[in-house]
Amino acid sequence: FTATFPDGTQEVLLEVPRYDFGWQTSYEFLKPRVLPAGTRLDVQLWFENTPQRAAANGFSNEKAVRWGGPTTDEMDLGFLSFVYLDEEPAAATAATGAR
Repeated sequence: FTATFPDGTQEVLLEVPRYDFGWQTSYEFLKPRVLPAGTRLDVQLWFENTPQRAAANGFSNEKAVRWGGPTTDEMDLGFLSFVYLDEEPAAATAATGAR
């Protein structure tokens, strides 16, 4: 997860070089991050389909990797939770009934 700030500078917010499906399911900051308006958040994910990784996880690296629910398929997702600190967007949403 990378933040690109309005001035163009970037900061890596989360990097997991050795992800373990058995225990790394979510991450939370110890202290919430405050990002300025106009910050863009990007997530980059990939599936490691090397013979070593395939053998360790009990699947074949000979098949095409497609989206799917089983752990042998590509199933990476990046979710973010956020709140507005400025009350104006929340008040405008409440007034219009938009969600």
